[in-house]
Amino acid sequence: MSHKLWSPPSGVTTNIDEFREIIMNKYQHSINLESYWDLYEWSINNIAKFWETFWAYSDVIHSTPFEQVLEENKRMDEIPRWFVGARLNYAENLLRCKDDRVAIYSCSEGDASIKKLTFAQLNEQVRRYRAALQHIGVTVGDRVAVYLPNCPEALIICLATASLGAIFSAASADFGVLGVTERFSQIEPKVIFGCNAVVYNRKTHDSLAKLQDSVLALPSLRFVVVIPFVHDYSMDLSTIPNSITIDDFLSLPGDATGPLEFEQVPFNHPLFIISIFFIMFDLF
Repeated sequence: MSHKLWSPPSGVTTNIDEFREIIMNKYQHSINLESYWDLYEWSINNIAKFWETFWAYSDVIHSTPFEQVLEENKRMDEIPRWFVGARLNYAENLLRCKDDRVAIYSCSEGDASIKKLTFAQLNEQVRRYRAALQHIGVTVGDRVAVYLPNCPEALIICLATASLGAIFSAASADFGVLGVTERFSQIEPKVIFGCNAVVYNRKTHDSLAKLQDSVLALPSLRFVVVIPFVHDYSMDLSTIPNSITIDDFLSLPGDATGPLEFEQVPFNHPLFIISIFFIMFDLF
């Protein structure tokens, strides 16, 4: 990229300006950080100090504080542990807001209308999915997979999975059967969420046949939950073993009315396996 796309208006204090001031005040006798690049240089030369300050600045919700920021006696290629001793839950941090601000904007080729989900609604949806997952026996360390487009349901399932201390994995709906089964057979998921069809390039593409073949190759699955992503397309699940519609799944008799709880896990507990494409903290 040959030119800067955007800079904050002159005179406006940004989050990163505020954070840089905190660093300078905390270590005022040793540093002077005039710019972003000064902060960047200091951060890579003072890794533990930087991340200890960032943990406090970002107000990470946790049940047990860390004893050590980083195993500094190990090289990065030896995969040192971070925030040793801490116990927390990723979903709890992402769902700290429960108000009517918009958390998610979404649309798709099949339905171009912009849909909104507030933080309050997101919390409620995660509560419902979590209750159903817990009812069917998903617990710490279990794997939950999605074979879905990039959609709000995938994010909700990820957060519900993380709230239980279980592990999330994803494959895009345009994956073929071989790609899906190679990915998921390695982790032996207990549950998979799929869809009936997707719309791409103004055409409806069936997903049920691929889902059926994938399920038959994944003997670890106990439940196959199908979302009617294309509402006027077939939802015939008669050939898919252990399948259930999303409405029936969410109607399972779990406790969807109690407080949303979060399993506390170590910082190095896996959140997801392989690649996930839509979750990031937006702290700066």
